[in-house]
Amino acid sequence: MYLLCLRLASSACLSHSITLICDRLSQFNFAASDESKSDSQYLEALVMIVADKLAESWTDDDVTAFEMKLADLVRRFKNLEALRKEVAAKGEGFEARRITMTRPDGQEIHRMVWVYHGRESQVEKLGDEILAKLPDDQQLRQAILAKLSEKILNPDLPEMVTKIREKGNDEIAGKNAG
Repeated sequence: MYLLCLRLASSACLSHSITLICDRLSQFNFAASDESKSDSQYLEALVMIVADKLAESWTDDDVTAFEMKLADLVRRFKNLEALRKEVAAKGEGFEARRITMTRPDGQEIHRMVWVYHGRESQVEKLGDEILAKLPDDQQLRQAILAKLSEKILNPDLPEMVTKIREKGNDEIAGKNAG
C-alpha cells in the first residue's frame, strides 16, 4: 500500500511538470514513479538512490546515514508536494516559494510566498537595494534575514512569545508566593 502511494505521489509530481533541481530528489522521484519493477527491485532502486551505496555493503554508520538522508528526502518531497498543490490551486503568472523557519523554542512558521511575474523586477530591485545597505558580513546578513523573516512571516510572533514569557513568570511567581 505504501509503495503504491509513493508511486502515485511521484507520478503526480512528474505529470505536473515540476522541474526538480536537486539531482537526488529528481532521481528518487523518477525511480519512485517507475511501475515497471517488482516491489523488491523498486525498493532496491530507492535505497540505492538515497544511500548512494549498495545495501549489501552497509555498515552501522551507513544505516544511520541512510535514515538521516531518507528523513531529509521525505521532508523535501513533502514540501515539494505541498508547493505543487498550492501552485495548482492558484493558477499561473507567478512563482511560489515555501518558507519554513524553526525557532529555538521549537515553534515553526510555514508560509507560501508568491512572486507575481509582473512584480519580479520590483522585487529584484528592492532586494538589491537592501543588500547594498548591509555590511559585507555573511553571518550578520543571515541573522538579519532570520529576524526579518520572523517579523514579515509572523508579525504577531514577538508579541506571542512575550505573552508566553509573562504568563510563565506570573505562574512561577504565584507558585513561589504560595
